[in-house]
Amino acid sequence: MFEEDNAQWGLVHALVLDGKGGARSIARTELDDLQLQPEQSLWLHWDRSHPQTRTWLLHDSGLSEFACELLLEENTWPRLLPMADEQLLLLMGELLTEKVQGLVSDLSELVDLEEEKVESDERYTPENGSLQQIRRRAAGLRRFLAPQREIYAQLSRSKWSWFADADADYWNELNNSLIRYLEELELTRERAALVLESEDRRRSERMNRTMYRFGIITCIFLPMSFVTGLLGINVGGIPGADNPYGFLFACIVVLGLAVGQWWMFRRLRWV
Repeated sequence: MFEEDNAQWGLVHALVLDGKGGARSIARTELDDLQLQPEQSLWLHWDRSHPQTRTWLLHDSGLSEFACELLLEENTWPRLLPMADEQLLLLMGELLTEKVQGLVSDLSELVDLEEEKVESDERYTPENGSLQQIRRRAAGLRRFLAPQREIYAQLSRSKWSWFADADADYWNELNNSLIRYLEELELTRERAALVLESEDRRRSERMNRTMYRFGIITCIFLPMSFVTGLLGINVGGIPGADNPYGFLFACIVVLGLAVGQWWMFRRLRWV
């Protein structure tokens, strides 16, 4: 209702909670003269990057400068801080817990797809960049969700005056769900790392097989090259130089060397 007008002030949402499960939206212009009933409370969602947000927090919010600086931090994480006069400063991440499940599932499905491709096709090469991006996203989510777990644990143990009787069970259930998501994120990172390690191992094995084959070929042709090089020197006394069948004898010797080496490699189980 008031979203477009409030946006120019940096205010995303402004709600008056009636204490009975209901709420009503208000405009930014109503904040200065707003009078709350004892059972009511005010919920404000500000855009931290908007210049009007800093102005209102520092001059009109009634919060201490320390609390305002915490709210305006650029690089922060979810945390729960008790403030003076029994006020409570609750800094939550942008991603709500109920939305985390979809993100975690998406990352897990991406890793599942890469694992299936690797297992079904030996020639498939997973994209290193995409797997690294999955690991970075999982690490980023975990960085913000891990402190939020501590918040839920504190809230489930605390008995604040504005909590309903069933709130402790609610926060405890959220905490359990968040722990499960964190474990899934850690498992996703490990699985992505295993896919990368598997590809590195396969690449190393392919390289070793290739070098081994080159080594076998080199061992076979090295004696043959020695013999042909020795017979090809331009000096007198070369055996068979005047024999019309000298070239045939040389070919038979070279072929015999190749067959003998192959038989020896087979006996040694090198090939």
